[in-house]
Amino acid sequence: MDPNTTLRQMLEHMAEGERDGALDALDCLRDWLLGGGFLPEQTAQDVADGLEADLIPRLTRGVRARIDEIDGCPA
Repeated sequence: MDPNTTLRQMLEHMAEGERDGALDALDCLRDWLLGGGFLPEQTAQDVADGLEADLIPRLTRGVRARIDEIDGCPA
């Protein structure tokens, strides 16, 4: 298993609202790490460096919409 690919897939599932896919990927990562596998540092670094600049806004879109709703801001 490639933990970098699995982390990327988990984040994509989260961004698309695919809870089951995200949880499956999370389970795989957990098992990988518990079995002594290495951390998915490259993907984490890519996300932190903004190489996937659209990912964070997609992941937080629902949260931002809910906050705007609470604040009374138009969508």
